[in-house]
Amino acid sequence: PLHDLISRDRLWREWSNWRSNPWDQPIEEIRSYLGEKVALYFEFNGHLSKWLLPLSVVGIFVTISWIIEFAYFNNVETAFSSAYATPFYCVFVSFWSQFMIEYWKRSQNQIAMECGMSDFEEVQKERPEHQGANMKSPIDGSDIKFTNPSEIFRRQLYSFFVISLAMIVVIACVSLIFYLQYVVRTKTPESSQSYAGLGVSILSAVQIIVLGYYYNDLAIYLNDNENHRTDTEYEDSLIGKIFVFSFVNSYASLFFVAFIQSNIGESCVGSCFSQLSYQLTTIIASKVTVEKISVYLTLVVEHEAKEYEVKKEYEERKKVLDKEVAEGKRDKANAIIPPRSTAELESEFQYYDESLGVLQDYGKIFIQFGFITLFVAACPLAPALAYISTWIQLKTDAWKLLYMTKRVIPTGAQDIGTWETILQITAVISVITNAGILCFTMDVLHTGGTASIWIFVSFQYFIFFSMGIFAYFVDDVPKEVEMQLLRQDHLRNLIDGIDDTKHEEAVKSMLNHFPSDVFHVNSEDFTEKKK
Repeated sequence: PLHDLISRDRLWREWSNWRSNPWDQPIEEIRSYLGEKVALYFEFNGHLSKWLLPLSVVGIFVTISWIIEFAYFNNVETAFSSAYATPFYCVFVSFWSQFMIEYWKRSQNQIAMECGMSDFEEVQKERPEHQGANMKSPIDGSDIKFTNPSEIFRRQLYSFFVISLAMIVVIACVSLIFYLQYVVRTKTPESSQSYAGLGVSILSAVQIIVLGYYYNDLAIYLNDNENHRTDTEYEDSLIGKIFVFSFVNSYASLFFVAFIQSNIGESCVGSCFSQLSYQLTTIIASKVTVEKISVYLTLVVEHEAKEYEVKKEYEERKKVLDKEVAEGKRDKANAIIPPRSTAELESEFQYYDESLGVLQDYGKIFIQFGFITLFVAACPLAPALAYISTWIQLKTDAWKLLYMTKRVIPTGAQDIGTWETILQITAVISVITNAGILCFTMDVLHTGGTASIWIFVSFQYFIFFSMGIFAYFVDDVPKEVEMQLLRQDHLRNLIDGIDDTKHEEAVKSMLNHFPSDVFHVNSEDFTEKKK
């Protein structure tokens, strides 16, 4: 579809205010213009930004405590490893991640209800790209495409093999980087050895960006080869491929420094905790600056290049027409080049895939979420940097979708899909990694041996138990949303003439969860009023 210039400009005026909060977005207007899937992406970005703000403030105070420790000890490594505010910050981040996830579930379920997307995944059609033998369904006799399960398994096994090779390449790159650090520290003059840690940090950042860029195309190829039936199956599988590789590619070097390097007889640059801090800060800073600037410049350069080609084509055509007029082959009145239509102009815009484009944008956000949770003990400023990064990405993505790309085909979405599961997995792993950093990488607890192991285990069980209690008492679907969905089902059943006895019982049970003055009706009155 073409851009609606009036609606687009109005949306941009509401959306582009850099002084507005990232979570104050015109989501309903975004949904109407770009579809539910894109709107849900921006809503999640806004939700994450809102929750990053308090985490950033606490992280800044923890950083100030590090500075005070440095002023007292006059030694960076000692100040980093002995910051007493860090353990409390790790506990805070563990609870923060669970709260953020639970309240996002509630928010996205409310949005799905308001947009009529609560049962979207139950009524999806087959992808046009899905291939298979035509046959009749053994259930209802409808026409379906059948794919042999053994063929599906073979293709999935091939994907697994290729992705495993890709992760081996990542591990080889990480090993090479740290081998270069070892060579610099052992074979060069002492004056050059101080640059070893900085070199590792820069090379790790380059490795993450470069390998991630080339892997995306490989993941798409493998996913296309697997022949998924619906868009949801296709996207969930692609998300899994992107996450597994990105997890290893983005965090392998950090895991090595935090938990492996000192245990294989290889000393760190300074302390392992200070090297982890330097490396994590460098990687996050590069993602905030280099990655964002490169994406922006790529869009601008490609757009300007196409504009230049169009202008050059116009000038060449104008020369030909002027020459024909001069030679008397054409009347001057017929030598006028008509202005290009809106459709012709927008045909030169870049194409933004409503599925793959959104997935890749989600991938950047979720890798960033891993940096601010998995190793937050080593860089309390990470949430603040992530907040700035998310804020910039919101505005640049809005500008990109409205003015630099063809209009996105509006696509429905019920939720953020497998990304929600990845959020939960990352939050769980972050508890383990931060507990490990506190007990085995830092010196803040001043323990060792069995005591460190007991603290490591106790910390995890305390956080996991607390997270489980909170998840149990906070419903993923707000009661008001559940009530509205039940009412919608009830109305559909009345229209279709379906027996609604079971539905009545569900509504009566739901009413008992609300104060009687909310709906001015109790569960006994419900049956009477229906009669």
